[in-house]
Amino acid sequence: DIISTLECFVIISLLAGMHAYVLLFCLILGSQYPSIAEEIKGIASSDPVHRKLFVRGLAWNTTSETLCAAFQEHGEIEEGAVIFDKATGRSRGYGFITYKYMESAQAALKAPSKMIDGRMAVCNLAYESLSYTNVPPDLGQRKLYIGGLSPDTASEMLLSFFGRHGEIEEGSVAYDKDTNKSR
Repeated sequence: DIISTLECFVIISLLAGMHAYVLLFCLILGSQYPSIAEEIKGIASSDPVHRKLFVRGLAWNTTSETLCAAFQEHGEIEEGAVIFDKATGRSRGYGFITYKYMESAQAALKAPSKMIDGRMAVCNLAYESLSYTNVPPDLGQRKLYIGGLSPDTASEMLLSFFGRHGEIEEGSVAYDKDTNKSR
């Protein structure tokens, strides 16, 4: 059987962090016994670490409902929530989406930037947000800070301009909470 690119991506993400001998054992078993491979995938899919996305760059008016609506195209959502400041009651500009199935989360990660309520939001697996060990060593050479933007500059304009020069992994404009203008 030929494994699809998405299945390879799912398998690689499941195996990240395993000891070499455990990894080798799982690969041998999975290649010889497809039912065991499906069982391993099922067990891994039951763990929310493979299904939960961290979404940052949300508009201040984004609700849990609009967040879920933006991500439901990739599959059934178990839970979705925008995080609010307990003292002020205002959005903190980020949230979480937990899919019912791991494949849905992987599908959403294929296009990590998404326009939600007029802002370009970016998602990644939630456990990656907590760990700096997954930061690629060349990130500093690929990431640009663009200052001095007009207050009316939108994320789409910035992405469109720089997209002419190559593929953009992610990008967004920082906005002032009070004025909703770019900083």
